[in-house]
Amino acid sequence: MAPWFRPGSRHQVRLHDSCYEDRLVDQLELLIETGCYKTPSEIAAAAATLEFPDDGWALRFLRDAETAELPMELIVKELRVRAERECNRRLREIGSYAPGRRVGLTAPLPTHVLSYFIKAADGGAVLLLPDSHRPPPHFNWKGVSAITGFRAVRHAIPSFQVLVVELIKPNGKWLGNPTAADLFDTALVAPDARIFVHIRPHPHDDDDAINPNIVPRLEIL
Repeated sequence: MAPWFRPGSRHQVRLHDSCYEDRLVDQLELLIETGCYKTPSEIAAAAATLEFPDDGWALRFLRDAETAELPMELIVKELRVRAERECNRRLREIGSYAPGRRVGLTAPLPTHVLSYFIKAADGGAVLLLPDSHRPPPHFNWKGVSAITGFRAVRHAIPSFQVLVVELIKPNGKWLGNPTAADLFDTALVAPDARIFVHIRPHPHDDDDAINPNIVPRLEIL
């Protein structure tokens, strides 16, 4: 499939700074605008391959929209509203869970993810900086604890009750940079720790597979 964003468009701007569902709706909207999909059934078939992180609300809505013969513009608007509602629900749940818990933010992560969890953790967030990874240069992380170096981060992983990492899921298979693939292992991550994933919108040449035993525990942001 061709890239789902156009240089200079809002679809490109939103790659990192929005919830996963919003970016999926962007993708569907662009495919509609370019004439790739013209009916609700075609959109539903496409949405089924995009793996919305939910209980199937998007596919149910699209099938209902086809039955109701809703216009495409209305379908996209409704999808976006529902996506934002689902995203808001999930972030509120995370925001109520993080306080009082030790939260590990595994670099690299975009600024909006770092800022959200640092605020939500209310003093319990720790930046995990293995290898040469660092926070974005424009991110002010003064006053936030950090653990640097691969060995030190690996040693600390079991102590976290919440972990945040950036991964990608092309063709249904979870991948991450080699460091993430090594750190996120059932032998290291505490059995009761929650793992939140920011979906990276583009692959890297050195991406490696995530341990399949960890995959059922991944929660998409």
